Amino acid sequence: MGKGIFKNFWIKLISIAIAIVLWFFVNGEKPRNITFNIPLTPSAIPSGMVVKEIFPNKVNVTLRGKFGLILAQNPKMIKLNLPLTRISNITKIDTEVYCEISTSDIFVPPGIEVVKVEPNRCQVLIKKGDASTFY
Repeated sequence: MGKGIFKNFWIKLISIAIAIVLWFFVNGEKPRNITFNIPLTPSAIPSGMVVKEIFPNKVNVTLRGKFGLILAQNPKMIKLNLPLTRISNITKIDTEVYCEISTSDIFVPPGIEVVKVEPNRCQVLIKKGDASTFY
């Protein structure tokens, strides 16, 4: 009665191990979501202008991809550039500008999709002048 479980024990053990590995492999292929808190980095600042403050200075970015790729992501590798080229016609010394943040402003590795950005709008305080009071 007890020999039935132990008959062909190694074949049964190897079969279970293969089934577990296969389950992890198939399960890892399903797309997963993960959210990171990413800092906003101003880019394409027009000459003669300086970013004084950005509020909020971080946004929540939700990414979707294969489980293995998502787990390998480091928030420091995800870049969110805030293009400020639309503000070249500022005439005042200090100006508040509201910028929309698009999913296309976020640079992620291939195989990963940007699903959502929250908040999708930020307030930028721009100062006309030199870089002595840089962001």
